[in-house]
Order: sequence, then C-alpha cells, then structure tokens
Amino acid sequence: MNWPMITGGGKVQKRYRIGEHQAILVESPESIGPIKYKYVFIVYDDKSDKPVLFITSEKNQMQAELLEIVEKNSPELVPNIDPKKYFLGIFQDGVHSNVGGSIDWGDPMKFELKALNLAKELLNYPEDVNISIEEPVGVLSRAKNIVAFVAFAGLAAVLYQTVDVIGDWFQSNPWWLNIGIFVGIGWLGTAIFEKISSKLDA
Repeated sequence: MNWPMITGGGKVQKRYRIGEHQAILVESPESIGPIKYKYVFIVYDDKSDKPVLFITSEKNQMQAELLEIVEKNSPELVPNIDPKKYFLGIFQDGVHSNVGGSIDWGDPMKFELKALNLAKELLNYPEDVNISIEEPVGVLSRAKNIVAFVAFAGLAAVLYQTVDVIGDWFQSNPWWLNIGIFVGIGWLGTAIFEKISSKLDA
C-alpha cells in the first residue's frame, strides 16, 4: 500500500469525526526518506479502524540542494522558487498524487480547512456532512486537573483539622473511610472544575 513513510512521533493536534470516519491531524511526524511532513491528516474507517486516506503538507529535504544547483546554473529561475512552499499530497487507494504547492500548506489553520474539504470530497460526503472536532487533552489541562484535585482534597483535610463539627464527624469514622472521602471530594471538585473550565474556554 502506498502510504506516507511515517515511522511515528509527531503531535496529535486535533481529532475529528466526519460522517462514518474518524480523523486526526498530526504535526511533524518522523518519516523515512527525503520527504518530510509538516502536517498529516489521517482518515480512518470506523468499522475496520484502518486508514483510508492521508492528506499531507510535505517538502522534499533535497529542495535546498536543488535550489543551490539551480542558483548556480540558472539564476534567473531562483526568484520563482519559494523555499517556504509546501506541497499538498493525497494518498488514497494506493495512489499518491500531488495537487500543488503553496506557503499556505505550512499554516495549520489553512491546511486543516483544505484537508477537511478534500476529505469530504474524496470520501463522497455531502457538503453539509456533520464534522465534530475534539481538542486533545494537553499537558497543561492535565496539570490543571491535578492541581484542582490536590486543592479540593486539601480543602477537605483542612476542614477536618479546623472545623469542630466536621472534625468530630471525621474522627468517628475509620481512617480508610476518611481517605476515601478526601479522594472522592478531590475527584468531584476536579470534575466540577473541568466542566466550568471547558465552558469558559468554549
């Protein structure tokens, strides 16, 4: 099967659902050979969970060397060669096609829009097909949740130490039950924090 020579790595920027397909947008994956990828949009079949379409923002690593050769032999052509240009590649049904180069394909928002439109067209979906976008949970979001968990669990522990009525009630419980209560308050507070945070970010 003729797919991009990707070996792994890269950062998943977004996840999508397009009709009966799922897709991910990956930035700067590791690859074999002279072709390097800035972005790769991968579409999976929902039933088989296998990739059916790749849309890539790609650049030939040898471009700089070729540019140097052209500059020496045909300097008049150099102004027409843009080293910032990326080429838009399509991998589908065992065929790799190149649909043109532009500096736009190095821009994440422009590439994403183009890839979504191409995916709809190539998978024969109508223009108004439902597309949902899911932002992956990043390190910062996880860190905020951990901080929230510690804060709420800590608050429960402070109340245990400082408020007489609550403290007396806690002291009447087995130690393992109190630990479970602290953890439960931490998780409940984290869930509430995450819900409020997602609404504020929307």
